[in-house]
Amino acid sequence: MATGLRLEDLTYVPFSERPTTAIKTGTWKYVEPVYQNALPPCAGACPAGNDISYALLLLAQGRVMEAARWWRQRNPIPATLGRVCPHPCERPCNREALGGAIAVHMVERFLGDVEGDVVPQPAPRSGKKVAVVGSGPAGLAAAYNLRLAGHQVCVFDDKPAPGGYLRTGIPEYRLPRQVLDREVGLIAHLGVEFRQRVRVGREVGFDELRRVYDAVVVAVGFHKSRSLGIPGEDHPQVYNGVKLLERLLAGERPPLPSRMVVVGGGNTAMDVARSLWRVGVEPVVVYRRTREEMPAIASEVEEALAEGIPFQFLAAPVRVVVEEGRIVGLECQRMELGEPDASGRRRPVPVPGSEFVVPCGGVVTALGEVVDLEGLPGELAKGDARQCTPLEGVFLAGDMLDGAGTVTAAVGSGIRVAAVVHAYLTGQGLPQVAPAVQELWPRPLERQRLVEWGKLNTVYFRAVPRPPIHHLPPELRRGDFAEVVQGWSVAEVLGEARRCLACGTCNECCNCLYFCPDVAIHRADGGFSIDREHCKGCGICVQECPRSALILREVTR
Repeated sequence: MATGLRLEDLTYVPFSERPTTAIKTGTWKYVEPVYQNALPPCAGACPAGNDISYALLLLAQGRVMEAARWWRQRNPIPATLGRVCPHPCERPCNREALGGAIAVHMVERFLGDVEGDVVPQPAPRSGKKVAVVGSGPAGLAAAYNLRLAGHQVCVFDDKPAPGGYLRTGIPEYRLPRQVLDREVGLIAHLGVEFRQRVRVGREVGFDELRRVYDAVVVAVGFHKSRSLGIPGEDHPQVYNGVKLLERLLAGERPPLPSRMVVVGGGNTAMDVARSLWRVGVEPVVVYRRTREEMPAIASEVEEALAEGIPFQFLAAPVRVVVEEGRIVGLECQRMELGEPDASGRRRPVPVPGSEFVVPCGGVVTALGEVVDLEGLPGELAKGDARQCTPLEGVFLAGDMLDGAGTVTAAVGSGIRVAAVVHAYLTGQGLPQVAPAVQELWPRPLERQRLVEWGKLNTVYFRAVPRPPIHHLPPELRRGDFAEVVQGWSVAEVLGEARRCLACGTCNECCNCLYFCPDVAIHRADGGFSIDREHCKGCGICVQECPRSALILREVTR
């Protein structure tokens, strides 16, 4: 018969009075966790290299001024980009599956509009001087970053005021002039000098710039329109879209026909058509492909349709119809889509015998633009991967280099060229390739580790809908260039920032601390530290991190 077991009978068990921390369980591990910032899909897709998720994390914590300063570390025109960028960052956003992608453009716009001390302080003066030719987005970004690096910068431009195509080609209903003026003013306040109404190659020689300045950045952009190449296009009522838009945006109201055809499917075509509609003209857009192939920003096409502007898709102009000296129509031919061309879009192919006439009193060409190098050396057409030219100390930025065609890409190009020029001026030597904009972030990250949906622990996230974006009603837009897209309140922006999943960035959710079975994770310096002597490399913290901000690496002894 068994008897009861008493505690005093267990005296042979070796109890220890030493704490469990005395047992260094970390000595036998072969892998260990490491906190490592990774690349969120949004920032990976941003041509300007904005550190989006970290700025949203600051906003989610209510640190508005810090977020505004963070956004301007490299990007001088966030209020502008928040209004005109096609926001490619939103397409790969992991939030899309849980309520809709983060409205990054609305947040960027808000942070750009924040008043106060938001611009970083420049480094001490280097004694080096840089000339920037062109005051468009690439030129502004290059000048801003070179000035922050401590160099003396002068921007030369042939227009009355800085901004390039931002001022002469983007209507105020998209980009109010006071917004652009303020951002240019912040750049000037840093000490960047602007010399307007000075065309390099005419009022000042290019060789003279090279003699006076230690480096020259050419960022003249695309401003020269392509022609139609059809009979009748030399008629005085066939207008160059870029030049006509510049006149309208400068406040001119030239006498125009009551009905005009706008030929093209890009952003210039949309801006021309919507501007003509506002000054009382009835525009018709003719485009040789379908709506799906249009290079224009999708939201701009939607706004044009909402304003009642008609489109003729799969139609290409073949002749301007002139009777008794007056334009009475544009003869077009129906097209069908064939095999993809070099752009990746299906090539439009004429349909025999399908000619028709679009009645109109005038035609506007908006077929895309090319660079105008009149008065400048031909070597400027030969940029390389370093954004250098065959001319010593001369560099390129913007559309003339890569033809990307967006304001955001131009800003990114200006940021990259500033890094190359800085290396050149400080004797560091030229890189083999201009650095990616993400490499220039002020915080370190593993750029090769892109945190896509499958790398998140999504059990911790729930669906939260994206807030609505408000627009000026179409019936209030006729005859008025007032801004169409309305900004968000502070509450809306903070709410949107809190929807961000902070992919690849630790937001101090404490999962790692709570789940560690060895109590080897501790708070330290505004984040967490790992006690290497007691972490046994089980990987639970890595598995439970919702944002993939932790990785396991092999222990090297």
